Amino acid sequence: MGPNPHLLEKLRVLTEQQNKFARGLYALLSDEGVHPLIAEREFARLLRNMSIEYGLMFLTMFEKKGIAI
Repeated sequence: MGPNPHLLEKLRVLTEQQNKFARGLYALLSDEGVHPLIAEREFARLLRNMSIEYGLMFLTMFEKKGIAI
């Protein structure tokens, strides 16, 4: 992952634990692959759903902090 999570942590948008979770999820997506021809269907579905839920949580956090996107 690029410098964005560090920036969000410095701006106090992400906590250290949330930053670690985002990096771990990104690493898992990158390392395991979620392309249907590469990954098992259940695993791909789980990672897709986790990504969607994390994105929703992230946008909700922005909204609560008054950060417009």
